[in-house]
Amino acid sequence: DISITYSSPRGDDLDTRLLRAMVIKGVLEEITTAQVNLVNADLLAKKRGLKFTEVNVRSEGNDVLSSMSVALGTSNSKFSGAVDKTQRIYVEGQVMNGTPFITKIGNFLVELSVQGSVLLTRQRDQPGIVGRIGTLLAKENVNISFMTVSRKDDKEAIMAIGVDSEPSEALLKEINKVNGIIESTVFKELF
Repeated sequence: DISITYSSPRGDDLDTRLLRAMVIKGVLEEITTAQVNLVNADLLAKKRGLKFTEVNVRSEGNDVLSSMSVALGTSNSKFSGAVDKTQRIYVEGQVMNGTPFITKIGNFLVELSVQGSVLLTRQRDQPGIVGRIGTLLAKENVNISFMTVSRKDDKEAIMAIGVDSEPSEALLKEINKVNGIIESTVFKELF
């Protein structure tokens, strides 16, 4: 099941059809080989038995949409750091100054611009990891455009590194061997 929550000054008057179709498209593209687009997304979801819950919450402000969250009713994730305390894959975001940002991944509060490719790591919070990963990226001529670290507690953190080119599978394996790294993944711009 998929739960989508929209926060908007419009409340229940917000037309969510396009946003819902984009979420469905993103989910279905990961689990099917069918051609999914914004027109057929709802129909394909129904055929696959996906269940959707949408909630509109009235918020303050002038933006059409203040924030949006998506929760998938599964803990089966390529990146276990995206699983929240209720054992769902959870992502929340908002648009700030015209740029989409991810503001929460699983239980981690982040401020992650959704532009280009992003290397995401979950790691023990200890010194030296940033330098080791930077060295590995430099060896493969992968340029870093930004980096942000978010701690859940004093023991664990998520690091997001904007990269100009997607790291190879071999480089990801090397990153996963770095002492302190629990897991890593790469995702591309969603829009």
